[in-house]
Amino acid sequence: MVEEEKARSCHYSSKRRKKKKKNEKQIRRLEKNARQLKPIEECEVPLSLLDEKLKRERQLTPLSQDLLDKRALLEKKWCNFKREQHLADLQMLDRISYCQQKALDELQRNRRNYIMKQF
Repeated sequence: MVEEEKARSCHYSSKRRKKKKKNEKQIRRLEKNARQLKPIEECEVPLSLLDEKLKRERQLTPLSQDLLDKRALLEKKWCNFKREQHLADLQMLDRISYCQQKALDELQRNRRNYIMKQF
């Protein structure tokens, strides 16, 4: 009975190894195929869609001058806001850089004082 269980477990582990090997092989095959580019035929637009292009195209109504002016003003406001934000970011980075340099200078000064006291 013990031998029978050993034979079963050996057979089971060999099945697991075979299955694992098969899975690894499939993964390698998929990875290899993933690097390949799609054929050009798959990237082309079907002729039926080209024929229906005019049906599918939306007819846009022209925008009024008032709406165009509002959009232009909004874009100017947005540009000013982003410029101010950028300048604030630059100032903050300058302050951070200055504080870091000041801290480094202070550490060097303390180090020199410590070394002088040792001698």
